[in-house]
Amino acid sequence: MSRKTPETDRNTHRPSFAGALFVLAAGLALTIAGVAQAGSDQDAAAAFKRAWARVQAGETQTAQPDPPLLRHYIIYDYLVAARLRGALPQADAALDARIAAFLDAHRGQPVAEPLRRDWLLSLADRQQWTDFLRHDEAREDSDAELVCDKLQARLALQQTDGLAAAALARWQLPRDQPSACDPVFDWLKHQQLLSDALVEQRARAALAAGNARLGKSLAGDLPAARAAP
Repeated sequence: MSRKTPETDRNTHRPSFAGALFVLAAGLALTIAGVAQAGSDQDAAAAFKRAWARVQAGETQTAQPDPPLLRHYIIYDYLVAARLRGALPQADAALDARIAAFLDAHRGQPVAEPLRRDWLLSLADRQQWTDFLRHDEAREDSDAELVCDKLQARLALQQTDGLAAAALARWQLPRDQPSACDPVFDWLKHQQLLSDALVEQRARAALAAGNARLGKSLAGDLPAARAAP
């Protein structure tokens, strides 16, 4: 049995010339790929900027589908959302369906929220109350406009279970509310749920909060004895 010589052993562990060429070629290929990717990203960014400018100019539809370069751009979804928002003044059932599909696909993502709010406001303006309630999601009461729209939607669809309590909670706040709340507040009045005691309480709270206009307006609806400072 022959024994490997030191020279043979060195040859076993030393990279061959062909192997060295392979490593060099692989590194060169990765470098070229990186340069190509950078160029592709730059092209995609330029295409995005052009498309965004067209949206800002009022173009919300395209005659041809967007090219793959643009569709694969990292913030392409924001372009789609902007187009959908821009089309809301001419909203119809077809646009509503497209928006609903987009929001479902991007639920919980930042790109969805501005579109969702604008769409809900559009649905409310068009009194599409069933769709409004279907797509309205739990949110903080800080968005007074949508809170009032939701109350109005429940009233319009005669979903009055618990409506009085929710409407009173909004009415009792010592600040002006959006006009979208007016139909619900009128309903409270017609249901005789706005007692003089409640009106006086809200008037005094408004005055204490520095909302003199609202406080005086409410006081004007009270009997003289209650309206006195």
